[in-house]
Amino acid sequence: MNVKISSIHFNADKKLEEFIQERVEKLEHFGEDILGAEVILSLEKPIGKNYDSKVVKIKLKGKGKEYFAEKKRRDL
Repeated sequence: MNVKISSIHFNADKKLEEFIQERVEKLEHFGEDILGAEVILSLEKPIGKNYDSKVVKIKLKGKGKEYFAEKKRRDL
């Protein structure tokens, strides 16, 4: 499976990219029509707050379908 990983506002290290690659490839077991994935990692600073939010967005591309998920986590 072709997995494209992008990081915004930071540089993802090799270990993180390998972890993501392993996890996304396991999704092939749930649907044979999954052809590729795009993973976007980012750090966001909410307005007026003194902490960062870590955000991951995943888009799975299949035969005539797309699946999307997003998860945010606050860093204290």
